[in-house]
Amino acid sequence: MAKVAFVSIMWHSRFVEELGVEYLTAVLRKETNHEVRIFYKFPEDNYNDFFQQVIGFNPDIVGISLSHKYTGLEPLYAGASLLKEKLPEVYLCIGGIFASTNAENIMRKIQEVDCVFLGESENIIVDFVDKVINHQSIDALDGVVYRCENGTLKTIPKKNFIMDLDAIPFPARDYMEEDWFKMVNLMGSRGCHGHCHFCNVPSMYAVYGTEHCWRGRSIANIVDEMEYLYKEHGVLIFSFNDSSFEDAMPLTEGKKRLATFANEILKRGLRILWTCCFRAETFKNNKEDIELIELMVKSGLYNLLIGVEAGNKRALNNFSKRATISDNYQSIEIFDRYPVYISKGFIMFTPQSTPSLLRDNLEFAHKIGLDQELIYLTTKAAVFDQTPYVTDLQNEGYLTQDYDWENEYPYTWKDDNVRQFAEALQFIRDVYMDELEYTQYYGRNAIIWYRFAEGRYRKELEYNQYHVNRLRKEIGIYNYAFISASIDLCERGWNIHEYRIIKSKYFDHGFLKVYDEMVLQSKKISRLFRMNNITMEDIANNH
Repeated sequence: MAKVAFVSIMWHSRFVEELGVEYLTAVLRKETNHEVRIFYKFPEDNYNDFFQQVIGFNPDIVGISLSHKYTGLEPLYAGASLLKEKLPEVYLCIGGIFASTNAENIMRKIQEVDCVFLGESENIIVDFVDKVINHQSIDALDGVVYRCENGTLKTIPKKNFIMDLDAIPFPARDYMEEDWFKMVNLMGSRGCHGHCHFCNVPSMYAVYGTEHCWRGRSIANIVDEMEYLYKEHGVLIFSFNDSSFEDAMPLTEGKKRLATFANEILKRGLRILWTCCFRAETFKNNKEDIELIELMVKSGLYNLLIGVEAGNKRALNNFSKRATISDNYQSIEIFDRYPVYISKGFIMFTPQSTPSLLRDNLEFAHKIGLDQELIYLTTKAAVFDQTPYVTDLQNEGYLTQDYDWENEYPYTWKDDNVRQFAEALQFIRDVYMDELEYTQYYGRNAIIWYRFAEGRYRKELEYNQYHVNRLRKEIGIYNYAFISASIDLCERGWNIHEYRIIKSKYFDHGFLKVYDEMVLQSKKISRLFRMNNITMEDIANNH
């Protein structure tokens, strides 16, 4: 029997579970007698202290999840050397989207890494562990890059998709033992029919050398997992990680799948809320789509993410988005009729950005209420390896052939004034990310309370909603003015002293002031509910 430790590197102090390591843990526990444990590393955790916990488990194999370059490289560098120093015989493997698309780069840079999994690995994890602990070659496994005894790297391409996702056991959510809020991530499908050039989801499945195969779990299997978590662990809110929840092809089949899903939740009497991603071009203002949306809302849809991405046609074309500007407006207008929180994926800056294009983005953001969430107006296009976006930027001269694969933004810029503006906003993101995220999600809890209450506690909820709307509108005014004045500055010629005056007026004494009010108002409504002995669980369980 082996001891296997999986390390999940959290990108935020908020808990955001990674399903990959939880699925691998579940498979090993179901099919073997190995002792398997998941370790969660949060940003605030000291590297040495955290990895000492892993070392204390005395594992034979350590697997580290590496889905994003901006989350995992630094702790991987620190942890790999420490693990090998303290446990010379430990076998170190990594997986995830970023690892899959940079396997050889990572293994050349970090000599302690013994193996990288390519793509999904539930179908090989049992054989992998058995072969490693028995000191056998893994060269017959599907989809691995490993280090030979002489130090050379050998790649075994990934060839086989897992077509029956129902056969994979539910993720091992050991954290349910902890005193954390019971909101979970779910996976209803894998793959994507979209071809957005910047997206790294298709590149994850490109390691198979085939079209980006979409596969969906059966609706019964998905709702079985939800019902188990709801009844056994009191989970009330479910967040789907699917690239686009309606993605089955043709689209009519995807919509049938959505209707079946919503009806199954209602049939089982699950009093829950759920959130997912949709593409903007999916829903039209017709009878059939409106009825489907109303059914989904009735079953618990309370939040959705629509990837609008940009406010001008040229940028959408560069991203290879199927949705038009009109599609973006229409989808938001349709869902805005219902008690749901509409999140919007948005990329404000690209290497090709000019002040004119930034102005288009800002005006579009203003029309759809996106300027109420400054975090979206500070985003830059990230470079994900092995995506068409890399080729596009290289063809246009913004990215070298040997670009820095460890850098999220390794490109040059068309307009240096825009570059300086983007970097100034990056500084705000680096320093004030907690505040940006708080204001991004501010108001979502009001939707949750409202949806669970179903008309009860009307006075308290109306009081809260009034202040939520007031403060979001106020912060939107400051955010719009901040970005607009900064674009004006780009047009005149970037000047750091003028920018600091703009930032002081609209961010320091505007955004941050309203943020403080939002925090205070949230505390007031929480105190009000506590005084009346009202909890979300009480509301959800009170039929």
